[in-house]
Amino acid sequence: MSVARSILRVPGISTAMAGVARLAARPGATIFMLHRFEDTARGSQGDDPVALRRILAMLRRQHIELLALPELMRRMAEQQPLTRPAVVITIDDGYRDFATVGAPIFAEFDCPVTVFVTTEIVARRAWFWWDRIEAALLRSPRRSAVLTLGGKTWSLQLTDPASRRRDAEAIAEACKWVPDAERRAFTEQIGAALDVELPATPDAMYEVMDWDEIRRLEQQGVGFGPHSRTHPILSQVDDAAAQDEIGGSWSTLRRECRSPVPVFCYPNGTAASFTDRDAALVRAAGMQGAVTYLRGRVPAHGVPLDQRFRLPRVEWNADLERATLVVSGLFPLG
Repeated sequence: MSVARSILRVPGISTAMAGVARLAARPGATIFMLHRFEDTARGSQGDDPVALRRILAMLRRQHIELLALPELMRRMAEQQPLTRPAVVITIDDGYRDFATVGAPIFAEFDCPVTVFVTTEIVARRAWFWWDRIEAALLRSPRRSAVLTLGGKTWSLQLTDPASRRRDAEAIAEACKWVPDAERRAFTEQIGAALDVELPATPDAMYEVMDWDEIRRLEQQGVGFGPHSRTHPILSQVDDAAAQDEIGGSWSTLRRECRSPVPVFCYPNGTAASFTDRDAALVRAAGMQGAVTYLRGRVPAHGVPLDQRFRLPRVEWNADLERATLVVSGLFPLG
């Protein structure tokens, strides 16, 4: 059993954790990935603001270096090693609950943050495709339904909201691994298939920020980077579409923002979600790197140039003890 896992089994670890982490901390950067923030007024589910404040307060107490993503990229480019643990905060998708809940909390702790936005979704005030699935299942008047995608059939029992959400997650996961045209056709028709008339633009629960909000937050210090135009799984699109999704999102962001962050965020971000082709397209578009959902930390001395287009990230976890160990480099991420 690793030291980290042994420590987690010790009763009363909350009081001992800070000292253990400080003594055994390893220099390096943890890039955290978040998505949504709980906003009861909007009906959105996500990270608990109370837990977010608790962990940010811990990071400040422990004198963890809170770095902006561009600063991490600069240090790697200039071969300036990190001398202590550092944290970089990134937010995927750019939902409006970041503006209403997340941004004020990060500002409260003077914590830099980069938000990756899906530019065509912002421009058209459109639905994310997985939100169409969830909204259709949650709002369907049916008690049962049969849906087919990519040779797989779901016989759904539409009972309580929790089971409907679980079904929506399973269907969205399956949508990632079919050809993109098939995924688009399925998600565009799912409302009709479930006897639901979805509005042209998403309601408050599913809204993303608009360009005016993005520019206002940029003036307040929030960084914004590209996350594709429409959030397809890049490994499921052809070369022309991949170039349009990557280069087009970067071009739009440079037009709409004053100082966009030149780092791309691969949709979904797992190893199967993007290819060497996509990393090459990010680099050819003039960006400095890209973030993934390949779990790990950035070493103290950074990574070679080619690996900067596959930077690892760690999912945000509201557990204070685990967060402390992850940031300190003590928690096994492999």
